[in-house]
Amino acid sequence: MFTGKSNMNTKYKRLIVVRFHSILLKIKIMFKLNHKEILKQKLFNYDYSNTPVNNMILVELDRLHITVETQSPNGFTHWKSSGGTFEGLIEKMNYEVSKNPDYNLIIVDKNTK
Repeated sequence: MFTGKSNMNTKYKRLIVVRFHSILLKIKIMFKLNHKEILKQKLFNYDYSNTPVNNMILVELDRLHITVETQSPNGFTHWKSSGGTFEGLIEKMNYEVSKNPDYNLIIVDKNTK
């Protein structure tokens, strides 16, 4: 037998569950935001004084990517360019090597044809 009182309890229970899930969602969002802020603070406050100098130009022929990275006690930079043609990739590689002759050049081709 179903009474109005149990129906009210069911509605109340559903309302509690919905509110509980919305509170959990808010906590997860706050945790993610706080987590991102903590990571950002750690990144900007990291001691780079012991970082060895590493300058690299990485060319991935199979993916048509070129990556230029620098790491030093002053910090780091990283940029990547992709797409285009094989000839464009070679031109960009030659340009970067002429601009940065002291960087290590690494050429990777994973094609096994």
